[in-house]
Amino acid sequence: MQGPSVPNPEVILKQKDGYIRLLDEQLKQGQKTLDEQRKQQSEYLYQQAEQQKRQIEMEIKQMVAQQEMQLMQQYNQALVQVQQAASHQKVALETQAMQLTMEYQQKASQEDMMVKQSELQRQHMDSQMKFAAEMQKLQSSAVNAGPSSPMHTGGMPGGFGQQ
Repeated sequence: MQGPSVPNPEVILKQKDGYIRLLDEQLKQGQKTLDEQRKQQSEYLYQQAEQQKRQIEMEIKQMVAQQEMQLMQQYNQALVQVQQAASHQKVALETQAMQLTMEYQQKASQEDMMVKQSELQRQHMDSQMKFAAEMQKLQSSAVNAGPSSPMHTGGMPGGFGQQ
């Protein structure tokens, strides 16, 4: 009786080669599938990263825009304060200039009045001195002329004042 038949070495070699080719083909197919999965997952990661970058970039832009708006509000408030301060200072300066001008005009007017008063006093003194000099001349000529002068005779020649 013959037992189960054992394949000969040539058949075993062919079968082995066939299985190896099949395993190599399965290995290639498995590698190809894994490569495609890796590529898809890698692309998915990059897409996710790009989407997150766009989201973060948009959030940063919104934050910067909000901060810029706050900065503009602070700038406008500061500008209004500076303009108000400048306006108040201008008003104070105008008021001070007006007061100083009025003081100057008042002093100039007082000085002008004092100069005019001094001139009037000088003219009055000159007039009084001329009058006094004239009086002294008249008195001196009357004293030198003696009792027959018109002053001593009643002031009129011909003796109307005498008796």
